[in-house]
Amino acid sequence: MNQDEGDEIGKTTTDSSESESRSQVRGSSLLLSGRLLSSAIGYLTQILIIRYLAKSDYGAFAYALSIVAVLQAAVQLGLDRGLSRYLPIYDEDSDTGSIVGAIGFVSGLTAGLGAMVVVGFWTTRSLIEGALIDDPVAVSLIAILIVLAPVDALDNLLVTVLAAFRMTGAIFIRRHVVAPLLKLGVVLLLIATGSNAEFLALGYTFAGILGLAIFASVLGRYLSDRRSRDPDKPVRFPIRELATFSLPLLTTDLVFMAINATDTVMLERFGSTIDVAALRAVQPTAKLNQLVLSAFGVLYIPYVARLYARGQHDEVGKRYWQTANWVVVLSLPILCLCLLFPDELTGRLLGGAYADSANLLGILAVGYFIHAMFGFNGMTLNVYRMIRFLVVVNLIAVTVNIGLNWILIPSFGPLGAAVATAGTFLLHNIAKQYGVLRKAGLSAPSASTWRLYGVVIVLAGTAAAVGYGGSFPFWSRVGLWVIFGFTVLLFGRKTLRIDDAFPGLARVPLVRRLFR
Repeated sequence: MNQDEGDEIGKTTTDSSESESRSQVRGSSLLLSGRLLSSAIGYLTQILIIRYLAKSDYGAFAYALSIVAVLQAAVQLGLDRGLSRYLPIYDEDSDTGSIVGAIGFVSGLTAGLGAMVVVGFWTTRSLIEGALIDDPVAVSLIAILIVLAPVDALDNLLVTVLAAFRMTGAIFIRRHVVAPLLKLGVVLLLIATGSNAEFLALGYTFAGILGLAIFASVLGRYLSDRRSRDPDKPVRFPIRELATFSLPLLTTDLVFMAINATDTVMLERFGSTIDVAALRAVQPTAKLNQLVLSAFGVLYIPYVARLYARGQHDEVGKRYWQTANWVVVLSLPILCLCLLFPDELTGRLLGGAYADSANLLGILAVGYFIHAMFGFNGMTLNVYRMIRFLVVVNLIAVTVNIGLNWILIPSFGPLGAAVATAGTFLLHNIAKQYGVLRKAGLSAPSASTWRLYGVVIVLAGTAAAVGYGGSFPFWSRVGLWVIFGFTVLLFGRKTLRIDDAFPGLARVPLVRRLFR
């Protein structure tokens, strides 16, 4: 091979990588716009629920959803991560038999385990009520919503498969249009009929089943068509590959089980469902700080897995930091919104019963932003198969979270739970970041990235001081929020590389001048 041929191959590889990078950012941006839409609808839905239900009933409903979320993660066994890693690799190799076998195995196992969980709870309900859960309303709601454990687990697998095949349009419709609108419709019926929390639980369950059925049929047709093009390849069930990769990573789910459920369980045990409501009412607002992270994350693992399969490790490092910078720049305005307007987002928006949750909002918002700020460190370690390191880090994080909740909740109630959540996020992400830099060997952040993160810390601290430290007029805080948003954009413009991700947008004179 002569020099010209070598240069041509290198250029083709680079062009292909840049094209896929643009595709990843653009696809993630489509999903981000979808997340904005679904978050707006979901936020309205949550506000309507909170304002309609009594505080104790909302606390019982939130408690039930937390328990179901834990069971859903347990049912999945981390196998969604296995699909995220291996389906793009099978797709690169045109291995249709392994694709069909992997999806069939994971879906069947998830459905079977989910059915066992549902039947197990129904048969032991009388033993659980009173012995483990004091509130009978919460037990009744769990008995209904527990059906969502396998339904939501299968729905997550569905989205994982769609992402692996880059079907961003289908993800957009399923996750960000159909799902939130179905839930909003249930809540509007709840209010119109003057029904109770049990009606809400039944409606949520029906909406989940309907959405899953519609889009499972879409994926089924896609796989059937693909299989018909290559009918001679035998179906292969890559059980060993998926299990050895996924099961150790169940500890990652344990971290989020602990964060999402330990505080809820202990608040109900040491206090009441009213304490649960005080914390859970502000959580949807605080979780908006992960909106950008979750949108970009859907396509991140399939994209990085393809780079890893090709041995393009330098490119992985570049895309890791570029994606992290996009997440930070787009998430900071959400954090500043929570820190500058705590009273407006609690007592005024949710009602006077939740006025004392303003401090909880600020602490939780910082915790969720910290998790977003560090980027996709855990996902990257998954792709690089740093399984043992991740298991150790995750188990330590679970232990820390349980210990902090056990120490802080009896004395400080919901405030202690919020501090435990934020503290766990900080320690967990520091450990994972060490793994990304030292174990996986990704490149360190550039000087411009360090400057961006420094500016973010200063802006967030200023927002907290203004929002919680004095009686600044509303419109002056609005002005600061706009200034902070433009400031982080200006400092981050070099690292975002908008001309690579959105070349058409970069040709707009105002945008070109801003990002020059």
